[in-house]
Amino acid sequence: MFHVEHWPNEQLTLDLLRECALAIGCKLDQIQHEQLNGYVNELVKWNKKSNLTGLVSEKDVIGNLVADSLSAISLLESNEPRSIIDVGTGGGIPGIPLKIAVPSTKLTLVEPNQKKVAFLHNIVGTLALKNTKIEAKRIEQMKKDDQYHGVFDFVLIKALRLDGVLPYVGGILKKNGKVICWRAKNLSPGHELFGFRILNEISYQLPFGFGHRILSIIGR
Repeated sequence: MFHVEHWPNEQLTLDLLRECALAIGCKLDQIQHEQLNGYVNELVKWNKKSNLTGLVSEKDVIGNLVADSLSAISLLESNEPRSIIDVGTGGGIPGIPLKIAVPSTKLTLVEPNQKKVAFLHNIVGTLALKNTKIEAKRIEQMKKDDQYHGVFDFVLIKALRLDGVLPYVGGILKKNGKVICWRAKNLSPGHELFGFRILNEISYQLPFGFGHRILSIIGR
């Protein structure tokens, strides 16, 4: 069970998280706010020694990373648990905020960088996140692993080139599985999607004036 600890700047972070959730229309309970608070503060602390992200303040992390991640909540909510894989997750974005917001989600975090993997193991344990697996691999290796064939409802791609991921995810997706891409602008009609097609694109604004973003949902 998640044990509430007292992080530095806890009240500041909680207030920013509540403002963020309100801005993007995301309903979270007290425990979820506390888990996100712990995640943000640990990310900021570890970032000083491990360079998990270029963002250094709680407000920057919440507005640019947590809010951006939570924009996909409606795609994951279902009567049946969703199985998702976050490719090149780094410090756990977007997978961990989504796991906190939709606890029934079965999450696999893929990250080859060992310093980032150490942080992921630490935070998954600290927050007591169930059904969360960490793979210290590249997506090319995951494609060859039979245990992941046809397993995932969603592949999450953020801050990676599509041509570095899409060629390797067809086999690990379920028949009707989809890829969610976090982007700064819409995909162009001529964009190479390696056998996938654009199903929908959702436009939204980040809180605190951090700008405009796009969720591109693609499938077979």
